[in-house]
Amino acid sequence: MTVKKVATESGNATAAPVELERNMQDSEIKDKSVAIIGAGQLGMLLADAAIELGYQPHMLAQSRQDPAVLKSAVRAEIAPLTDHAAIERLLAKVVLLTFESELTPSATIAAAESFVHRNQLNVELQPSAKVMAVCSDKLKQKHLLQQLGIPTAAFDALSSPQESVEEWLSQLKTKFPAGCVIKWARGGYDGIGTLVYRGSESELSRALPFVERALASGSDVYAETLVPFAFELAVVSSRCLSGNIAQYPAVMTLQKSGVCAEVKGPGTTFGLAAETERTAFNYARAIGDSLGIVGTYAVEFFVDQGMHLSVNEIAPRVHNSGHFSLDAAQTSQFENHWRAILDLPLGSTRTDDFFAMINIIGPVGFDGQVPKEFAMEADGIRAYWYGKSASRPGRKLGHVNITATSSAQLSERMNAVKAAIASWQSSLSGEVSRV
Repeated sequence: MTVKKVATESGNATAAPVELERNMQDSEIKDKSVAIIGAGQLGMLLADAAIELGYQPHMLAQSRQDPAVLKSAVRAEIAPLTDHAAIERLLAKVVLLTFESELTPSATIAAAESFVHRNQLNVELQPSAKVMAVCSDKLKQKHLLQQLGIPTAAFDALSSPQESVEEWLSQLKTKFPAGCVIKWARGGYDGIGTLVYRGSESELSRALPFVERALASGSDVYAETLVPFAFELAVVSSRCLSGNIAQYPAVMTLQKSGVCAEVKGPGTTFGLAAETERTAFNYARAIGDSLGIVGTYAVEFFVDQGMHLSVNEIAPRVHNSGHFSLDAAQTSQFENHWRAILDLPLGSTRTDDFFAMINIIGPVGFDGQVPKEFAMEADGIRAYWYGKSASRPGRKLGHVNITATSSAQLSERMNAVKAAIASWQSSLSGEVSRV
């Protein structure tokens, strides 16, 4: 069996099998089988990392067109994420179950947990149901941060669905004179579920249906003050059951319309104070320890002009801001996720001195089939396409990782990648204008 040497945080190299023996007994095959709920791009990259470590990924996918089913050597159950029978079939084959997203329906997690307990299966669920319950609800995140004494933006929750939405909205102008962001506690991502609100009549007309839509879906709603941040930051960590943790360098992130557009790091190379990075590491560790997170997770921060931090959100999973680790780190966030939940030694998070990640995002003005994926391979540049056949404005279709030996070289390569992506986006929008 071929093996891959992985440098661990202690500096030692460990051998990890990268392919399964063909003559394994059934019990041995099960011991090398793991499951992922969800088969999008994160599931795809998780599956690839599992295969590299010598494990067979099984997936619950909603469609045969999902990225992980199209692009990875997975064994997939094609069914809605709420199909309990499909979940049970999956659990019978594996020793461990993990989740692509905190948006996994709570009923799905409960069904998986119940099936394992009823049948006394030796199957781990990580992150745990407790972690997923807190991290899938941004309002619960806010309360956790308050309990831990970790700075976060001041907020005010709609007390109950019975409270007058219009009355609550009218009070926000007084409570947050500089403006606020109204958020769905559950179900929001990539700019969906957030609305900037300063109390004007036009904003009120948008805010009312926005809040009512969330309440109708069963989500709580809250508002938090607009934070005058200088830049945004993310810390990706991988934490074992023992509490041992590996943390990647803090990275600068740039959001456009609520969607991550690019990541650059290490942050300390680009103006982040070393003391601020240490504080971010400590906050991320405290969150992981408090919840007992097992696996890779991310904490997103706002950083003000004085280098003071406030936590924006917590994601209990591999994260867009950590995609750079596929090329710029000795061990990717995806591999370390498996290492953490399989109780293997964590790999080194040492990175290149200069790196970036740029998302390939569906352009405004185009909603339809993606005609082709353009090539983008050069020294220090590697593209990852997710195999999504359809584009819509703001949808993540892929990303490009960039490494360099200097700040100037990184800037040059980033500009070249951005130009190539912009040209491709224009070609899509141009197809619409020609129709």
